[in-house]
Amino acid sequence: MSYYGYTTVIGGTATRIVLHNTFNGFPNNDDPEGNAIGAAKVTCAHEFKHASQRAQSGWSEGGWVELDATWMEDVVYDVVNDYYNYLPSGSGISAPGTSLNGGSTSTGSYEDCIWQHYMSETYGEQIVIDFWDWRSSNTGQNVLYSYNSVLGTYGSSLAEAYIEFGAWNLATSSRALSGIGYGEPPTILWAGHERHGLSLLAELFDGPPGLPEPVLLQHGRPARHLRHRLQRPGRTGPGPDRHREEARRYRRDGAHRPGRQQRRGRVPDDSP
Repeated sequence: MSYYGYTTVIGGTATRIVLHNTFNGFPNNDDPEGNAIGAAKVTCAHEFKHASQRAQSGWSEGGWVELDATWMEDVVYDVVNDYYNYLPSGSGISAPGTSLNGGSTSTGSYEDCIWQHYMSETYGEQIVIDFWDWRSSNTGQNVLYSYNSVLGTYGSSLAEAYIEFGAWNLATSSRALSGIGYGEPPTILWAGHERHGLSLLAELFDGPPGLPEPVLLQHGRPARHLRHRLQRPGRTGPGPDRHREEARRYRRDGAHRPGRQQRRGRVPDDSP
């Protein structure tokens, strides 16, 4: 099997998880026990999250389920950082010109897991639990509307959060500033924002009709403006330096994005 693993339906909301039997030959990760053990760990977390999604909302989210399951990998096994392998292609860090729902399936995907890292580090992991509770009774709703609804219960909105999310993505690599953005900022190259500038943090929001558009940030906005937004009063959740000492440089030998056959697998007719 060329997949890490997959989750398939055996009836109703019941699922079966299938895992690779060696986990050899996959991209590197940071697990101190080795790449194969690290890959096995995060695949278990990823696929158990798919099973949970199926039970809660029937996989009504399409490709967004991969965003969520990849986020869960790092929640359960923070030290592994296998998700770094997805970030160099198409994420908000490496490709700020691509909207959150700008993938081939018009949904988020593996590389967009950083969106839920932003949410959970800003408001606590409870916001993701609340999102899935919302989805269980709103399975037909556009997923971006669901994010907007849940963010509203935390005093924010998708439009407002997306600007701050973009600012967090800016504050990585050589642009990283102490106390700003991700607690464990992925230190991959930042070619995208070097080309496009700060205005893309808002200009490329591509939500469904009816959601409020964010206020545009202008080119050359002083860094203190971002600092003010990122450290606004009332922020909850883990502090920004939670894993600062553990941040690791992205390895050049893993710089390619894993091909479809190297990702968490799925059975097309049954699973997300």
